Amino acid sequence: MNDARRERTMKRMIAAICAAMMLCGLAGCGTATMPDVTGMSITDARSKLNSAGFYSVDVKDMNGKAAFDGKIQSQKPKAGKEASTSDQVELVVKSAADQAQEAVDASKKLKQSAEDVKGKDAVEAIKTLQDMSAVGSIKDKNGADVGEKRITDDEANGVKWVVTDASAHTITSQTIDLVVDTEANMAAAQAQDQQKQQLEQKLSTTAALAACREYGKQLYPYGFKTHDIAGVIQDFTPSDENTWFYKATADVTNAFGAKQKGLTYECSVTGTTDAPQVVDFNVY
Repeated sequence: MNDARRERTMKRMIAAICAAMMLCGLAGCGTATMPDVTGMSITDARSKLNSAGFYSVDVKDMNGKAAFDGKIQSQKPKAGKEASTSDQVELVVKSAADQAQEAVDASKKLKQSAEDVKGKDAVEAIKTLQDMSAVGSIKDKNGADVGEKRITDDEANGVKWVVTDASAHTITSQTIDLVVDTEANMAAAQAQDQQKQQLEQKLSTTAALAACREYGKQLYPYGFKTHDIAGVIQDFTPSDENTWFYKATADVTNAFGAKQKGLTYECSVTGTTDAPQVVDFNVY
């Protein structure tokens, strides 16, 4: 090694020693009581640690990545302990990225909970949501409010309510809204659906509607216009195992050209798809 190179190396070593001595002088190169910096911002935590003599500070988020924002969640060494001022202080913060991930995880959990309570006994479902502090609205299938007390009292009297649908609110309230119905209503609806399916196989609603329109035109030859989309009042419902009942609005024109709009017409149809027969028809 030539003299010039040796001289440069010595200068670097001397500079490093001086820097270490300066740091030692600032920190005291001894021990100090670790201050409590939890809950502080990173800037305030560093300032408090430096004031106590701790200058080596490492800050990471809850996933172990370098962090530059957020509040201090934990520290090592713990507050109140005697520690060497030359030791590194490790701080863990909840960063904005951590908070965003927590929100995503909470949203997923709430949505899964909403799925989990569907089909459950309403009393059991409400208890589950109460434990989560996530009880939202409770309504029946028609949108009427159903109180928790009513559900509990009804079950005590042998009337069981069931959760038929549940929806999670993940932005504003972190709650789950429930739609409930009684087992008796559900059984009746299921029986009606089966009756509809059986009647549809015998007499399709398409054929029944065509029969109602044609019957109306025969009764009101000067004009009978039905509103079978926006004007449906009661869609095709079985009156019995052989008959459809239907209610909607219609416009009727008389022989003098006078038109009455928005009248209600009711139509009952029996028979088969190939030969539907109107058995009752009223306009009012």
